Amino acid sequence: MEVFNPEYEKEILRGIEWYTKKRGKLAGEEELKGTNIMELRQFYGIKDPFVLPEGVTYDEAYDAGYDPYMVGGCYVIDEEKAKLLQPFIGHKMKLDKYDYFLCAYQRPTSEAR
Repeated sequence: MEVFNPEYEKEILRGIEWYTKKRGKLAGEEELKGTNIMELRQFYGIKDPFVLPEGVTYDEAYDAGYDPYMVGGCYVIDEEKAKLLQPFIGHKMKLDKYDYFLCAYQRPTSEAR
């Protein structure tokens, strides 16, 4: 069963959050601009197809860890990922000062495209 839905993708806001290394305090956040889910999946090596086995619902698969939309929490941004993601934000990543994460949220209804 195909589960990718481009309309659902419009409801997702993806951004970068960064936290101080010493105290783990949120230091900033910024929305990613100009990239898409397929590119992000490639950056993170997610090769799972957007296809579920026969008889398995998306909710069952998600509960089991299947996350094709990359909305199930935040993903660590290491040096390699920082180089790939830097062009999509204005903030200059400083990995020596901050810990960075790629996160996803449901876009507020007023912002849905």
